[in-house]
Amino acid sequence: MAVSIAIDYERCTDALACAECMRVCPTMVFLADSPPAEKFKELDRHAFKVKAMYYPSCTACMACVKVCPKNAVSITVDGRPIAASDVQDFWPQGRPPLPTPTKKAPVGQLAPVNNRIKLEEDGRSWEYDCPTAMIQEACAHLDVVERARQAAALEIGACKETLARLGVEAMNLTVELADGKYRDRTAEMVDRVALQTGINLPHRVERYVELALLSLRPQDRYNVVLATTKELRLQVLSCGIAKAVQEKQGQDVACEELCLACFRQAAHKTDERIQVRLAGKMPQAYCCEFVFTT
Repeated sequence: MAVSIAIDYERCTDALACAECMRVCPTMVFLADSPPAEKFKELDRHAFKVKAMYYPSCTACMACVKVCPKNAVSITVDGRPIAASDVQDFWPQGRPPLPTPTKKAPVGQLAPVNNRIKLEEDGRSWEYDCPTAMIQEACAHLDVVERARQAAALEIGACKETLARLGVEAMNLTVELADGKYRDRTAEMVDRVALQTGINLPHRVERYVELALLSLRPQDRYNVVLATTKELRLQVLSCGIAKAVQEKQGQDVACEELCLACFRQAAHKTDERIQVRLAGKMPQAYCCEFVFTT
């Protein structure tokens, strides 16, 4: 018995909102095929198409034809269109039974969606990433490397205090720009998820940390090597501040005071339970590694 399934896409225009055929099919013939993803653009749910992919498993039970509210599904068996009333001809012993509803997997019923984030204006282009304008404005307002070089001319104790204050100033400026003039879709979604889950690590604090590095220290190289709800590990691989300070103070200067103060200020802005420590420092290690934990 050769079964073929056709879907009229002029009638089936909102597959994800309906999905009745996918819910009732006992052999899971149907799936929702997504359109090609575009960078920084949320998918339009209307662009999803239902496709019948697994013809050999179709038993011609006609459940999909019966439930489709748009009459968009049609089935042919051995090249002949069939209707629900014809099923008995192909199954003398009776149509295969549909799945029995259970508490775990009810047929024709979706799980509660009260706690899910719904797409808003799906298909719309949104602003993501650190915009060039923010980098230009932040660097014009605060030259971190030059201020660090000036601090390095002070004696050791005063240098550490000045670098720590500079780190706090850098993060405050970052937060002001990132949550104000340059607040983007990433910020909106990260904050909404944190509000629903109560979890601020890693995404909320990581956003501030990365924006501070990108906007105020665009010449530096860094890498996030671990990001979980328990721990965030950030490695700074190339640091203009360390070079500027070491020119004045030598290799043993505590230039990490700036980064620690900066990152701790980000942690304070998001969740006071988050602790920040230094796990490795250049030049003794190949990078400066900062660990955020709760």
